[in-house]
Amino acid sequence: MRTYSFMAVLVLCALMLGACNEKPATEQKNIGVVDVSRALRDSEAGKAGMKFLENVQKNMLADVEKTQAKIKADPKNEAAQQELQMAYMALQQRFQAEQQNVIGRLNDMFQRVLDTYRTENKLVAVMASDVALSFDKSADVTDAVIAAMNKEKVEFTPVAEPEAADAPKAEPKADAPKADAPKADAPKAEPKAEAPKADAAPKADAEKK
Repeated sequence: MRTYSFMAVLVLCALMLGACNEKPATEQKNIGVVDVSRALRDSEAGKAGMKFLENVQKNMLADVEKTQAKIKADPKNEAAQQELQMAYMALQQRFQAEQQNVIGRLNDMFQRVLDTYRTENKLVAVMASDVALSFDKSADVTDAVIAAMNKEKVEFTPVAEPEAADAPKAEPKADAPKADAPKADAPKAEPKAEAPKADAAPKADAEKK
């Protein structure tokens, strides 16, 4: 009897171990892993964003080169040197703004794609490959995510031009009404109304005569 009881315990333990081993396999299928860098680099939207930034940088460098030409023609031109420094500072600030604009648009689209892919494929989570300590290749869904990203359209437009931002400075023209202020002094010319008094005195003398 003890032998049969011992065998029954072994069978029960084997069944429990089998159940435990099956659970992690199910969880692995419900988690997706994505190589974020590759997705943003190889997707059509990512390539378009990089090309947009390259064109922006090229146009800005063209303006800087014009200032550099002035310095080459006249190395002692301090005004041109200051202009070049300001141009470099403006270039860096403008490019950073453009870069943040592109990254923001890509991230928004990327997050939408991930949410849709996770829902449609009934995944419990999608995580970046660079933070996953260990995962099976079957959990890598990068290619599928890139394919989904390529179906999305993202438009990249330049941020507001600095000149447009300075336009309001032209408002000092509002001071023009001050030029009208002197007209308010016109009523001072009313003393002419005293002229009749001057005429009245002669008339009075004439009557005395």
